Amino acid sequence: MKNVLTTPKNVARFLAMLCLPVALLTAPTASAESKAVTSLEASGPRPVVSEIVTESIANQRRFTGLIEAQKEIDLAFQTSGNLLERPVDVGDTVKAGDLIASLNGVTLEDDEAVARAAVQTALINQSTARSALNRAQTLVRQNISSAASLEVLESAATTADAAVQQAEAALLRAQNNSSFARLLAPADGTIISVAEEAGAVITSGVKIATLATSDGRDAVVDVPEEYLEFLGKGDAFDISLRVGNLPPVTGRLRLIEPVADVSTRARTVRIELLDANMAFRLGSLVNVSKATSGAKSTTLPASAFFERDGQTYVWRVSPETREVERVAVTIQTSADQRRVVFEGEVQIGDEIITKGVNSLEAGQIVGARETR
Repeated sequence: MKNVLTTPKNVARFLAMLCLPVALLTAPTASAESKAVTSLEASGPRPVVSEIVTESIANQRRFTGLIEAQKEIDLAFQTSGNLLERPVDVGDTVKAGDLIASLNGVTLEDDEAVARAAVQTALINQSTARSALNRAQTLVRQNISSAASLEVLESAATTADAAVQQAEAALLRAQNNSSFARLLAPADGTIISVAEEAGAVITSGVKIATLATSDGRDAVVDVPEEYLEFLGKGDAFDISLRVGNLPPVTGRLRLIEPVADVSTRARTVRIELLDANMAFRLGSLVNVSKATSGAKSTTLPASAFFERDGQTYVWRVSPETREVERVAVTIQTSADQRRVVFEGEVQIGDEIITKGVNSLEAGQIVGARETR
C-alpha cells in the first residue's frame, strides 16, 4: 500500500485540510465585530428636521386698499311713476329723513281719487243689495215671495259686501302709493352713487341712489390665500393714507370674505377703522399692515408643537452642544393651519425641531444641521 504522505504535494494537501475548520470557526467572530461597530454608530446623534426661526411675513407685508362704508343701502321707490326730482348728488351728506327723490304725484293722486270713488260706488251697491234682501225676507215671512228668490238676493248681498272690501283695499293701496312718492334717507350718511335722473319713468324696486351710512368705515384690501393663515378675527392693523403725512390709525380685522375672487384667487379682507378722522374719506387710498406694537411675530409649522400636561412646547436645539430643550409657547392662531403664529421664549435665529417632536427627550443630542 502506498503512503499518501510520502510525496510533498500530498503533505501540502493534508495540511490545508487541517486548517479549514479553523477558518470556519473564525468567520462568525469577524461578523459579530462588524455588527457591533454598526450598532455603535447608529446610537450616535439623532438626525432630525429643524427650522431656523425667522420673522413672520405677517409683519413684512403691506397692502393697498380703499376706505369703504361698513353699510351701503340701495334706495328705491316702492311704487311706479315718473321721477319728478332728485335733489341729491354723489358726495352729498344727508341726514335721516332728508328727501332723496320724489315721483310726480299727480298720477298717484288721481289713482287715489279713482279708488275713493270706487269705494263709494261699492257702498251704494251694498246698501241697495241689503235693502232688497230685507224686503225679500219680510215677503218670505208673509208667504208672499218664494224662498228661491230670497237665495238670489242673499247671494247678491254677499257679492256686494265682497266688492266693498275689495274697493277699500284698493283705496288703501292707492293711499300708500301716494305716501311712497317721496323717497327719504333711512339714516345719516353720504350718497356714493346715483342711477336715475329727473324725468325718467321708474318702476317699483329700481335703484335711484346708494347711501353709505355713517355707522362705520372699513379699509378693504385683497390678500392672497397663503397670507390668510396669519390672520384672525380681531387682529390689529396700522392704516395710513397714501397721500399726506398724517399718522396711521388703528384698525381691527372685522371680516374675511368667504369666497375668493375668480380671476385673482385673492380674498377680500375688511378692517374696521377704530379711530379714523375726517381725512379718511370714502374712496381714499390707504396702506394697510399688521400692527406689531414693537414685537416681532414668529411662525413655525404646526408639526413643531407638542403638548405635555396641558402646556404647549417646542424643542430648541443648543447650537454649542446640539442638545434639545423644551420651551413653553402660546399659540396665537388655529393649530390646524400649516403654519402657526405663536409667542414664547423663542428668539429670531433659534433652531427648532419640526419633525418627530413626540419621540424626543430633554437633553438628547441631535445631529448637525445640514442645508439642502
